[in-house]
Amino acid sequence: MSSFGAAHAASAYVPIPVVARETLHMGSIVKMKVPIGATDGTYPNGDEMIPFLQFCHNIRGGRVNFFVHTSDSALLGKTITASASVLKKTLEDGREFLYVDLVPVSDDTPITHRLAVMSNIDGSWNSEDHLIFQTPQPLDGIIIFAPPGAKVVPAGTVVQMPAPASAKAPSITGDSQLDRLLSNGWAIDSQDSLQVNLFRMKGDVRKTMVHHRPKNKRK
Repeated sequence: MSSFGAAHAASAYVPIPVVARETLHMGSIVKMKVPIGATDGTYPNGDEMIPFLQFCHNIRGGRVNFFVHTSDSALLGKTITASASVLKKTLEDGREFLYVDLVPVSDDTPITHRLAVMSNIDGSWNSEDHLIFQTPQPLDGIIIFAPPGAKVVPAGTVVQMPAPASAKAPSITGDSQLDRLLSNGWAIDSQDSLQVNLFRMKGDVRKTMVHHRPKNKRK
């Protein structure tokens, strides 16, 4: 396609209307970094236009969008304290998506949860300690609110709280090198008996790597 044709196709794109929105969770106080590359925009609320900064975290099959309710570009690249809500929107064509609203609050507001978004991998969380929201298909991801004192933390979470220097991380997989990667923010995307495909988010950039299983761990 010519550059003119591509530009015309982009300009001809019409977003599919949203026919319903539902609040699934609200009120958790979290810390979240606003990527330097977040984009600004507005949405209508009656006669008022509400400004926001938008960014996303990639998951298997797509992405989860975040909307920070502010027009303050000084927050780009900064870690903010915010009241977080999870909402579901339904499009006119029947598809459903989850997204996260963040409303900045005072930095001295006590944190109630750590917020994490990741692809859906089995056995990485404790449902008794975490609030978990599964993204509708075809996306395969989860949004997690983990209490600050939770004993089990999702492997490869986007937002991590540093462990005490004296703490020794327990083995997760039985593979010490893979455990180190997971504790350093890498998440498992897919795996087989020979290798593990990993990814890690840096802002809105998705990095990948392959970990080859030790011979004594292969099945």
